[in-house]
Amino acid sequence: MRKSLLLMCAATAIAGLSFQARADLYIIGAVEGAGWSANLGVPMTATATANEYEITIQVEGTFGFATQLGANADDWDGLNANRYGAEYDPYPLALDVETAMYKNSYAFSLNPGEYHIVANLDAMTVTASSTTPVEQPKTMYICGALDGHTWNPTDGVAMTAGEDEGVFTATVNVTGGAGDGVDSFGFVGFTSQLGADENDWTTFNANRFGPSAYNQAVAPGTEYVMQRNENSFGLPGGEYDVTVNLNDNTATFTPTGTINYNYPDTIYLIGNVNGSSEWLPTNGIKIAESESTPGEYKGNITITDGTDGYFGIGTLLTEDAESQSWNTFNAARYIPAGNDALELGEAAELKMTGDASFTITPGNYDLTIKLTSIASGTITLSTPGTSSLNGVDADVAAYPVAGDGTITIVGEAATVEVYTVGGALVAADAEAVTCPAGVYVVVIDGTAHKVIVK
Repeated sequence: MRKSLLLMCAATAIAGLSFQARADLYIIGAVEGAGWSANLGVPMTATATANEYEITIQVEGTFGFATQLGANADDWDGLNANRYGAEYDPYPLALDVETAMYKNSYAFSLNPGEYHIVANLDAMTVTASSTTPVEQPKTMYICGALDGHTWNPTDGVAMTAGEDEGVFTATVNVTGGAGDGVDSFGFVGFTSQLGADENDWTTFNANRFGPSAYNQAVAPGTEYVMQRNENSFGLPGGEYDVTVNLNDNTATFTPTGTINYNYPDTIYLIGNVNGSSEWLPTNGIKIAESESTPGEYKGNITITDGTDGYFGIGTLLTEDAESQSWNTFNAARYIPAGNDALELGEAAELKMTGDASFTITPGNYDLTIKLTSIASGTITLSTPGTSSLNGVDADVAAYPVAGDGTITIVGEAATVEVYTVGGALVAADAEAVTCPAGVYVVVIDGTAHKVIVK
């Protein structure tokens, strides 16, 4: 099961509560009268607009929507087949902002409080409004890895308050690290009140604002939703114009010049990939950055039978095999910037930081990832031979197709060698090879392809 579903499986049992009455839409999750259990939800009321529903309810954290509840507390398949959720999990919902909703099982989140929530299944949007007035802070500071500043509760750059209440701006120079990928980031956060002294983290953190994800990697110029928490944003070194808008709970970082990205040297795939079904952040299929095109990664992969062909993408593995901690992997993980289901041959947007996964029908594919920043880019899975892979023109290149006990070479090739993963030669210059089930490396005209024979 995907890591992103673990949150939902940690259900909060509420004895004696079960809603049997039929409703067109339920709000589910950490809300008053429900809890994270597959058969619990609170019916919403239809508005005068077709397929639109509303409710005023106490929210305690994460929540979503469903047109049908599960048959029992553990029937997550029944619930998730009818669920509607957010772009990623958990997604902090900005107040009074119409936000996109998707047919998926990712959760929205709100700070604890009472809200009026409206969901529209035709427009696929959700809007939340607080039922109590919110007084905006009069000051805001940006803190962290900035020129002349350090992570200290008394140290921050005072932002300039705009004409509109709750809007603050500043121009700052972020100091990045010496590594690549997320290791090249400098991390910053916001607070409306500095500490009284260098030990007063209590005051500092009590007034902090940050993204929903731990160490959220930033794509320049993109609005990121914030909420009150102690998380930080990660950016490559450089000068940025920064805007915080507490009216819609967003932060935007716009470079004032060119940002030189130190793209990650390697990307790792975990999950149902190349014969594996284990979801471990300690190992993965390795795909190196192109030597000729920075930020581009190409390879041939096989999505194997598993939980609907799910796989995850990250740039950092954890070395802690015993506890199998996900913190390191998820802090440098690429997730869907929208729906998680990939369409064959179509580029889908991705973004960094979260615990969501991608999915496609099991099969053999050419993989292409192109990053436009360390935190954003596209992923494309295509039929082998229909896209350019490893610098070879796919219109003329040959490629391997693995079947049940066979490897077939499609296209014209000057040389073909088939090896075991241990390096033993199985066959050479053959159009078709019969072999036992296993993982093989097929070298065609000097280009290596890894395939899985069933």
